[in-house]
Amino acid sequence: MKNICVGVTGLDVSDHPMSGLGIARCLKLHRDIRLIGLTYNALSSGCYARDVFDEIHLINNPLQKGHKFFEDIVRLKEKNGLRVVIPSIPWEIPVYAESRNRFKQKKIGILLPKKENIVSTFDQRVTNYASISRTRIPLYAFVQDKRELAERVATLRFPIIIKSSAENCVAYNITEARVFTDRLFDYGDTTLCIQEYVTGEEYSVAALADENHKLSGIVIVKKLVLTGQGTPWIAVSVYDKELASFTEGLVQYLKWVGPLELRLVREALYGTYSLIKFHPCFPSWIYLAPRVGQNLPLKVVKMTMGETTRGSTKYNTGIMYVRNAEDVVCDMRTVSTLTTSGRLIYHV
Repeated sequence: MKNICVGVTGLDVSDHPMSGLGIARCLKLHRDIRLIGLTYNALSSGCYARDVFDEIHLINNPLQKGHKFFEDIVRLKEKNGLRVVIPSIPWEIPVYAESRNRFKQKKIGILLPKKENIVSTFDQRVTNYASISRTRIPLYAFVQDKRELAERVATLRFPIIIKSSAENCVAYNITEARVFTDRLFDYGDTTLCIQEYVTGEEYSVAALADENHKLSGIVIVKKLVLTGQGTPWIAVSVYDKELASFTEGLVQYLKWVGPLELRLVREALYGTYSLIKFHPCFPSWIYLAPRVGQNLPLKVVKMTMGETTRGSTKYNTGIMYVRNAEDVVCDMRTVSTLTTSGRLIYHV
């Protein structure tokens, strides 16, 4: 595998960091990969990681411009030799999966499940498998109007966590819940999820499934320090047979293909696991994976290029991941160049 050009989305690194920059750092460890950052926003901070990316390209947002993003990617294949794309934002996955066959026709590698197999945390298929595996999903309800809150909360126990598209808030009583829901609805969300808040040790699983719905690789971390949004600031690699078995079974049950992340809490009282989140892409801490012997993003590239990869669930434990905020300084002309021309070329 030589001189492969790979595009990665999800370059925003904020309080709720996306995984694109971590994926790119994993691929950067392979010297024959040329990296293109694909962004919908010129102010995404990962755009200015010139030590990681060779090029940055501003493309159309599929939520606003439909399938024009696909046309942008095809142009990058024709002009820049782009051969593989790794979408890294949860909402992107159904959109890119819908174009799976079109990517294949244009000989652009992408590793995703069929659109009908894509699920969310609260999909009935995930709930069914969790029930079979004796893994709890905390009680939840959806709120689409402020006036529904009291009725929905009546079915839950406090504290609850209120989840929007961009933020999570923990409320300990109905008064706090009203304040949070009012604020989140004012931000423009049309539906909020409220769920019983589970306390205990938090874990995150990064995994990769091949085209035959078999587990190709896995890394499990225990979160030690969290941001206010539940993102790990410090985590350590651990191995848990129960979590590995649960993940392997879920991949087969869902007929999953490609990356995924599971977030779970081991409840302090009973020692059982609760599934909190199913993400259809790699987690933000994915840069730990190659450091413990599982370069999962590199496996994605190899799979899409038709190379044989050996499935393995073995990795080194006791290795710590620490997120570090890095200050980057650049000329304002760099931002305006990306905004006006739609690209930055760091390394020719």
